[in-house]
Amino acid sequence: MIELAIIGALLLTIPVHMLAIATYYVIFTALNVVSHLGFELYPAWVSRWFITSAHHNLHHTRFVGHYMLLFNICDRALGTNDPDYHAICERLAMARPRAAE
Repeated sequence: MIELAIIGALLLTIPVHMLAIATYYVIFTALNVVSHLGFELYPAWVSRWFITSAHHNLHHTRFVGHYMLLFNICDRALGTNDPDYHAICERLAMARPRAAE
């Protein structure tokens, strides 16, 4: 509801091309799906800057921290990341199946 309200307020205040709105919703829907997969698609270094599936799962299983929606910068700066977050991401990245060479 809040996201829709933001878009509504944006449309009432400044002109926005419909393609820009459609692109916004496609990207955010894809990121939302990825964060709910329950396994990692990204290499471990991504967890330092962006939200990963592990980040989102820790938010819902440990009930403290991991508050950011897209970027991990504020969680790192404010100390709201789980202390084991990067180790968990490393472990999940190592466990990810690799393509046959």
